[in-house]
Amino acid sequence: MKTKLLLLICLTLGFSATNAIVSQVTDSDTPTTSITFKEYAHDFGTIDEGDVEIHIFEFTNTGDEPLILDKCKGSCGCLVPQCPKEPIAPGATGTIEVKFNSIGKKNNQTKKVTVTANTDPVLTILTIIAQVTPAPVEGENPMLDK
Repeated sequence: MKTKLLLLICLTLGFSATNAIVSQVTDSDTPTTSITFKEYAHDFGTIDEGDVEIHIFEFTNTGDEPLILDKCKGSCGCLVPQCPKEPIAPGATGTIEVKFNSIGKKNNQTKKVTVTANTDPVLTILTIIAQVTPAPVEGENPMLDK
């Protein structure tokens, strides 16, 4: 029973926090614009556990107002996005660098970057995919497994 109550409280707080972020961006006097990414997903293919991969997502401000990227957040600590701090003029382009650290990750990995901006809709989701080959266990001889 306590577990269910704790779960309900966590879910409520999570939804409240998301709504607060969205309303903070949309309730401001900042005019909205639009953003178009060259791609919304990137697949690193097969990588080895422990590899650190970087991908640059390119975007264009396709609206009539300056684009302000309020926040870029990875879905876990292994995914670190870097967003531009300065406004992007209408028609101008920009980039978001995303670094994926595969330490401790194995097999199929799908991670998300949430971009919060003065756009409609406020949130844009970017996706990173990788097939991570697990590192050999210490003391294991891969030749004996054949």
